[in-house]
Amino acid sequence: MAIVLLLSIFLLFLFPQEGHGKKKQWLDTVGNWRSPVYGVEPIPCHSHNDYLRSPPLFAALGTGCVSVETDIYFDGQELYVSHYEEDRTQNATLSKLYIEPLTEILKAANSGGGDGANRPQAGVFGAAPSQSLVLVIDFKTSASEAWPHVNEALEPLRQRGWLEHWNGTNRVPGPVTVVGSGGVSYKLVTANNTYRDIFLDAPLDSLKDKSDLKKKSMFKYNPSNSHYASAKLDKATGIDITWIGFRNKAGIRKLRTQIHEATDRGLLPRYWGTPGRPRLFRKTLWQVLIREGVGVLNVDDLAAVRELRWTLPWKEPAAVTSQQ
Repeated sequence: MAIVLLLSIFLLFLFPQEGHGKKKQWLDTVGNWRSPVYGVEPIPCHSHNDYLRSPPLFAALGTGCVSVETDIYFDGQELYVSHYEEDRTQNATLSKLYIEPLTEILKAANSGGGDGANRPQAGVFGAAPSQSLVLVIDFKTSASEAWPHVNEALEPLRQRGWLEHWNGTNRVPGPVTVVGSGGVSYKLVTANNTYRDIFLDAPLDSLKDKSDLKKKSMFKYNPSNSHYASAKLDKATGIDITWIGFRNKAGIRKLRTQIHEATDRGLLPRYWGTPGRPRLFRKTLWQVLIREGVGVLNVDDLAAVRELRWTLPWKEPAAVTSQQ
């Protein structure tokens, strides 16, 4: 099965983009359109620091991840995909590595009906066209300075109606869900009361607020402003990730409480900072997190996901669809 997934990634490059008139299509070797991730079933995994993959975005899609994360460094002019200023390279920008490829993939996926105004927009996964891909943008510099430039970069997806958004009353599904993380504040995300298409990565370990009422839409963090609720695993739960920490009963109880608080608000819980080794411990901890109900499994090793895909207790990828 792992070979099949590796082959799927290879297929991304076997089906090149070719022009038919002015419209680009993803074609197979005999000229028929085919999804750039043909046959890949999505699974609830999150490609952490996805820009470090080879190739970015496509390795995660070929693995089936429904969520990818990229760091951005804003230098006052350009949004570089980078954690630090010294690591930035000229061609590694948010638009070139993520927005432009996603635009081309979605153009192909929706090529049968133009922009699909009268039908649901198809997403990136041919095997599950209703599945939204989450793009987490982790702001490594001033979010207030970078915010308008990120909004501008998202315009190709926004113009075609491909961004999941809140319309002032309800959450409207879309092929791409954008989440702001890192330095993005609650105030920045909620400044617009009538339209939002960048959602917050809420603090999983501190979701409760004195303003909360026992109704999903009346919590401070809810689907109108947030998508994920995330935290570092050991810091949030007290679970020791250096050894057999998942046997920490107090930590597991805390984890369950946090997952319950997130899902009660209609958000998807996510823990980052999970260990890569030893491999047996990683697998066991992944199994615990999935069974306890995380919205997505945060991963740094896509090869391990492909290897363990058929042995992990995956659930259907969850979605935030309503503000009620």
